[in-house]
Amino acid sequence: MQQNKKTAPVKKDKVHEQIQQLRTDLAVCNDKYLRALADYRNLDNRLTQEKMRALLDIQKRTITTFLSLKDDIDNASLFEENEGLKLVKKKFEDIFRTFGVEKMETDGMEFSADTMECIQTEPGEKNNIVLQTHEQGYMLNGELLRVAKVTVSVATETKNNTN
Repeated sequence: MQQNKKTAPVKKDKVHEQIQQLRTDLAVCNDKYLRALADYRNLDNRLTQEKMRALLDIQKRTITTFLSLKDDIDNASLFEENEGLKLVKKKFEDIFRTFGVEKMETDGMEFSADTMECIQTEPGEKNNIVLQTHEQGYMLNGELLRVAKVTVSVATETKNNTN
């Protein structure tokens, strides 16, 4: 019987050690699980963002392709009063509006190198004012889609001759 008393505390100590080891193993496994879950969520978020960027890129390229056709329709409407042409022009504008494409207002505005390209200068009363738009600029959901090609004024100096 005495032997049982000696082995009982030894068994209890081993059981406590095993329980402690299992708790440690569980904590390690739980930590690995949480890290793997965080990695998965980060990957999922990154893939979602990449998909959105790819879709926006495709949308930009597609709309940009149709801008030259829109320019041709706009130019044709300057020379021809045709109901069919007006209808097509309006449909283009409605479709562009649906996709978030906005026409930039440039005539009479101050020149901005961020959204405009100066292709010509002419003398004027004020400096850096857009006098004429040669190719319309467009924004897509607040981002630049195409720069406007414009003529910009250069202030002429007036000389006072006092003799």
